[in-house]
Amino acid sequence: DLFGPYQKRPEPLLRSTTDWLAPGHASVAPGLDGQPQLFFHAFHPGTGGYNVFRALLTAKLEFTRDEVSLA
Repeated sequence: DLFGPYQKRPEPLLRSTTDWLAPGHASVAPGLDGQPQLFFHAFHPGTGGYNVFRALLTAKLEFTRDEVSLA
């Protein structure tokens, strides 16, 4: 149901990795294939942080009746 009820996930969809830090400010929009994509920014470790360099990254989303996950 679009209007809920909703349940908070135990773990976030996005988290830092050894290659990318501080993923954030996510937005959902259709990708080139028309399927939902999660667009967000992050930066490489040792690059001076998000004030110096930020990349726009994307990940495919999968929707089921019970949850949203990264594909």
